[in-house]
Order: sequence, then structure tokens, then C-alpha cells
Amino acid sequence: MRLLLSEGVNLPIADLPADLQSALTSELGAMRYIDAPTLRVVVGEFLEAMEQVGLTFPGGIEAALTMLDGHISEDLASRLRQGHGDAPDLWEELANVPHDMMVDVLSGESPLVAAVLLSKLPTADAAKILGLLPGDVARSIAVSVSQTAHVDPDTVDGIGETILEQIRAKPAPAFSDGADTRFGAILNLSGASTRDKVLNGLQADDSDFADRVRKAIFTIDHVATQLRATDAPVLTRSIAPEVLTTAFAGAPDHPATEYILSNISRRIADQLREAIQDRGEVTAEELEAAQTDIVLALRQLDADGEISLSPRNAAG
Repeated sequence: MRLLLSEGVNLPIADLPADLQSALTSELGAMRYIDAPTLRVVVGEFLEAMEQVGLTFPGGIEAALTMLDGHISEDLASRLRQGHGDAPDLWEELANVPHDMMVDVLSGESPLVAAVLLSKLPTADAAKILGLLPGDVARSIAVSVSQTAHVDPDTVDGIGETILEQIRAKPAPAFSDGADTRFGAILNLSGASTRDKVLNGLQADDSDFADRVRKAIFTIDHVATQLRATDAPVLTRSIAPEVLTTAFAGAPDHPATEYILSNISRRIADQLREAIQDRGEVTAEELEAAQTDIVLALRQLDADGEISLSPRNAAG
């Protein structure tokens, strides 16, 4: 271990049982030096032992479940996690709960309970969940946040465990995302006329669902209001300059064009403006394809946690 650490190898010592980590640390602290011949013998025996290894297996139930992900049912995986002590961290598991499911659970809880839970979740997840809740519920939760400072850690964990039990008791959904999110993703890639026609019809048939779908939709028209200024440079590093040039040249007066150009470095903005001047005529098909690529890139960056798109209301 000492030799490997001195060579800069990142050893997964933290994955070992605590008593073994303690024993290794104590042994390392007690040793002073060994001579070169002994080191060569020890290294040789270690390499010989490693050469005899034919197959390794994951350590612990969680690693085994990760390996079997997609091969066993979610219900069985959940039951296995509950039956073993090395289940993932309580708050880590709650952070992975789909936002729509969390909204359903929190809608039936007191504002203080919801405030405690959101305060423990990653900020980006909490913001998205808050944006999906009805306005009056979200306001009540916001008021209750000030009361969370006096909640002791045991109570906080108790709230988390209770919420997690409720979620585990629910049958595993057929889809990982809610209906509004899934349908919103479909409309994201639809043409503007198709999108407007479908939404208008949906508004007449089911206004509540239509409002949720509108909130889930993210198109080029929402870039200037939902993309944070500090995240604009991330987009320019994640998409080909030709795509941006086509989108900006085809719609120079679109709010997204000036918003992005105004929030990236002056050097890159000047390069793009020069490319826009040199770009020939952009067809409607080229413009729509470029704008779709920008939207898809931003959606992926948001899903990967590299940026955080701001939530908006249904009217936006």
C-alpha cells in the first residue's frame, strides 16, 4: 500500500470495512523502513498472487445491484436494498427520487416537513420540485423554511426516513418521468405550429395537464429567461460553433441570440459575430435544426448537472 501510494495510485481504501481501514492505518504508523531486497520479494509475491486471480466480484449488495441494473426488476432491487445495512445514504436515495413523485408526496405533507426535506436536497433538485408545486403550497413552504433552523438532526433524519418509506411503498412506475415531462419532451422537438396546435387543444380538454406540460417545455424561446447568465459559457463549450453561427445568423433579432452573445467572453462573442457576418443565407430548415441542437444541448447539460435551468410558471 505504501509503495502504490508513493506512486500516486488512488487506492479505494475507503471501500474496505472500518476495522480493516483502522488496522492498515495502525500498521502503517508502526512501520519505519524496509530494505530493498525485502521490498522486491514482497512486490513479487503480490504480483504472483494477482496473476492467479481469475475473476472478481462487487463488494456489497449495492455494488451487486449496480452491476445487475437493468437485469432485475426495480421492485426486487428496492426490497434487497431495504434488507441490507449497506443501502445508499438516506438523502442520496431521496435525491434520486423523480421530481413528479416527490411533488405528489410533499403535496400531502405539512409545509414545515416539506421545507425540511427540500432544505436537505441538492439545490437544483429542490428548485425544480418547488417550481412544480402549486403556487400557494410553494409559498407556504418558503415561509416555513425560516423555522427549520431549530429542527434537530434526529428529527430531520426521521422526516427523511418517513418520506422515503412512503415512496418505497408506492409501486414502481412504468416510466421514470411524469406524463407532463415526457409529453413536454416530445413537444420540444415538434415544430412550433404543431406544438401550439396541440397545446391549444389540450388546454380545452385538460387545462391542468396543459399547464404542467407548458412548464415542462423548453424551447429556444425560453433560453433568455431560463438559462442563467453564468451558464451561457458552458453552452459555447458544449456545442459546435457552426451550430451557434447558423442559429444566430438565421435569427439575429431573437432574444436568445443577444442573450447568449452578451453573457460569454468578449473574444468568443466577437468570433461568433464575425462568423455570423460571413454566414450566407440560412434556410428555415437549417435554422430550426440549429435551434433544436441548442435546446437539446442545454437539456442535456441540465440533466447532467453542469447547468441549472431556472423553473418557470405555466404562463412562461
